[in-house]
Amino acid sequence: SNVDNRLKLLFHHGYLWRIALPVDKGSGPAVYCLDIKGRDFIAQELQVDKQTVRWQRWSDLSKDMLFLAHTLAINDFRLNLEVAARRQGHEVFEWIDERALKSAAMKTYVEDPHREGKIPIVPDGYFVLKLNDGRLARHFLELDRGRQEQKAFRRKVRGYVGFVNSGRYQERYQANSLRILVVT
Repeated sequence: SNVDNRLKLLFHHGYLWRIALPVDKGSGPAVYCLDIKGRDFIAQELQVDKQTVRWQRWSDLSKDMLFLAHTLAINDFRLNLEVAARRQGHEVFEWIDERALKSAAMKTYVEDPHREGKIPIVPDGYFVLKLNDGRLARHFLELDRGRQEQKAFRRKVRGYVGFVNSGRYQERYQANSLRILVVT
């Protein structure tokens, strides 16, 4: 209840925005995200221009709600990964989120060997675990909530294989090996 009270205060003072998840009856659980005063506070703490803090208000909820459950599942995975890694003496050394991976600077395409056009390489996340013996283990994350058809998933896997085989993965991520972690 202390956390709930703190979140409500941050919302009422304009640091967080609150979204009620839709449910069939009654009110759904609240999801909190950064609001403009929160963005400004983070910029001040980091001593950067507030325009450099990546922030966007959830404006079109009808469109965004389709992706919110997926984004929340990715966030849950990341939190669980951080806790599990720490317990084993490892560290999540790097995390690149879905939004960054979808950006024009990061997004790339490979030719589909089945001649079905180009395949976008956009995992749900990319993370590097620094193992307690100093090795680095790199992973693409694919979080499947049971909404993707097998044909589309197979195409995505062909894309990852093509990305690694082309040498472009090694060039971008400065690594030779890659694991693709599929969470269902």
